[in-house]
Amino acid sequence: KNQKYFPIINENGELLTGFMLVSNNSKNEKNVLEGNKRVLTARLEDARFFYQEDLKIPLQDRIEGLKGILYQAKIGTLYEKMQRVEHVALALTDQLALTINKKDLQQAVWLAKTDLLTRVVYEFPELQGTMGRIYARKEKLPPDVAEAIYEHYLPLSAEGNLPQTDLGAIVALADKTESLCSCFAADLIPSGSQDPYALRRAANGIVAILLSRGWEIDLKTLIATSEKVGSDTRLTDLILDFLKQRLKHILQEGSWTKMVHGPWSMVHGLSKLDYDLVDMVLQVNEANKAVRLAYLYQTQRDKEDFMKVVQSAVRIGRLGSNAVDGVSVQPELFQESIENTFWDLFQNTRAEIEKLDIRHDYERMLFALTEATSVIDDYFVKILIMDKEERVKNNRLAVLKAWKELFWQFGDWEKIVQS
Repeated sequence: KNQKYFPIINENGELLTGFMLVSNNSKNEKNVLEGNKRVLTARLEDARFFYQEDLKIPLQDRIEGLKGILYQAKIGTLYEKMQRVEHVALALTDQLALTINKKDLQQAVWLAKTDLLTRVVYEFPELQGTMGRIYARKEKLPPDVAEAIYEHYLPLSAEGNLPQTDLGAIVALADKTESLCSCFAADLIPSGSQDPYALRRAANGIVAILLSRGWEIDLKTLIATSEKVGSDTRLTDLILDFLKQRLKHILQEGSWTKMVHGPWSMVHGLSKLDYDLVDMVLQVNEANKAVRLAYLYQTQRDKEDFMKVVQSAVRIGRLGSNAVDGVSVQPELFQESIENTFWDLFQNTRAEIEKLDIRHDYERMLFALTEATSVIDDYFVKILIMDKEERVKNNRLAVLKAWKELFWQFGDWEKIVQS
């Protein structure tokens, strides 16, 4: 690469022993060729020497050397970082109920960065991960561990290849989550075009991995696995917003269609989503759920029933926002029969939707909300919410707050632009 030679491969993708180069010295072609052969041979001999020297030290024996690599002055060494990555990886494995061998997981985490201490990677930094996988295979480590060492760097770009194994994906997810959380905790937050620690790429990778694997986890839960964040709500909200902005970019650009996973992959040619629907589903903290809802709403937004749900949700949301904190619904304060009907409908609808949410049956969820719109309309016709009796008013607002919380599990309905 450094000499700008072109390798030659056969029809099976196998590397041949020849090479190509471009030269503007046509008078001394033989000398040019022989000279370049000597240069390339010397370079390859160096690489072979480095490679053979690297094989003398197993990856496991290089772990201690991570203590001598400073990851970032405010964050600590690479060894300390991998301690945190291990914690995040184990926590995520439990949260996602993955059937991953914990011993393999811990080995993959601790060996993931060890090839940074090898001579080949020192000479060719772009081979990090690639050489780690090669050395792990030479040591006859478990195949998934070797693959995870390479895959934990993926994706390398916005639309780059993603990890293909659960082990590689969980190590990649843990590594990126730890980097993002540690840098934010150290106030190393990207601004403008400045992003020296590639945190936007890390956040893109987190979202892409979750979508490609079909892993369902609340982004707040993901962030909380980091020891650097813990229960710090301000920091959690900062990181959550940063991740949602990357999800927003993925949804608006249409690259989500290349990432979706599992039986719900129902894109049918649809790629880009309306901006207001994207803003709406960013209320949802689970990436796969947000994408499914955005797709559903996009296919339904021109239908009359959907707009009825939107209008009901917006009306409930605006009034429900006025509810007094700490006031719970007291059915004994209901004065009209429609209030009992409205409250019973809420409880039945919530119970049904909880089951549908678990099954990801969002079409039936939307149908359940659609069925409720006629009673919602009737309620607003017959009931004066801002009653002059304070207790009655606050009770009615508490009812609407409960309805709002139900609707808002599936997006911020006020974000939808109504024609």
